Amino acid sequence: MTPIRIASRTALKPITVGGFPATIVISPDGKFAYVASSNGADPGTVTPIRIATNTALKPIPVGVKPVALAITPDGSTLYVLNYLSLTVTPILTATRTALTPIPTGGNPHVLVMAPDGKRVYVAGPGQSVLPIRTATNTAGTPIPVPDGVQLTMAITPDGKTLYVGDIGEHVVTPIRLATRTVGKPIPIGNRRLSPFAIAVTPNSKMVYAAAGDFVVPIRTATNTALKPINIGKLGAFATEIAITPNGTMAYAASGIGKGSVTPIRIATNTALKPIRVDRRSTAIAIAPTLSTPCWICL
Repeated sequence: MTPIRIASRTALKPITVGGFPATIVISPDGKFAYVASSNGADPGTVTPIRIATNTALKPIPVGVKPVALAITPDGSTLYVLNYLSLTVTPILTATRTALTPIPTGGNPHVLVMAPDGKRVYVAGPGQSVLPIRTATNTAGTPIPVPDGVQLTMAITPDGKTLYVGDIGEHVVTPIRLATRTVGKPIPIGNRRLSPFAIAVTPNSKMVYAAAGDFVVPIRTATNTALKPINIGKLGAFATEIAITPNGTMAYAASGIGKGSVTPIRIATNTALKPIRVDRRSTAIAIAPTLSTPCWICL
């Protein structure tokens, strides 16, 4: 794992974690980062990292091939999606204790936490989005979505709309959560771009899709894609993306080729010079305050 200091755009000393790190999330108070690591067919782990000292703590065993993480707004419970176990494991962060896994069925790929913390949503099982009630850790009725390969999701901070990225159909599909209504899929460009990852601005007005050589902005008021931002010309390939808490910058991490993180100025939708890291990036998360580093899981 490599921390990046946002103010100076400099990469700090990498932090060693076990296995193959696949994804990362930062606690709402900015004190801990949690990294999910795979170990082949063996049970995976979640490693807590104390941000103040950049030190890794004892790993927490979870299911096989953990690929996604989500944390409640109060930071009390971390949810881990175990791809090969077909489960979601809740972890109490105060004691770092894993609870009974929740079955998902199907083919789960990604999960995302609702802003109010009442539900965590799982994409993938049976061409649907599965809601899990966090108060009881029980699965609800799945929301059917169009056929495809749903590998990424994001919820608007106002909690109204869930956006699901489909790399098979090259679209982003909005779901109105209050009515469980699936909207018209949004094509993200005429280049058959695939949304590997998506993120929403804090004001809920824009969605940004990481789509390889391009990052595609989507206006949520009309659910229309704007002109793609070319980061390929800078030598980057976007597979992950995160947005700063103040909504001024997006950071696209490259998972193919040389490792880098490309800053994007949201006001003008312009890409800046990539920040080089020591290897390919598989996930990115930004600390709640800009005084702490941006975190990239490598």
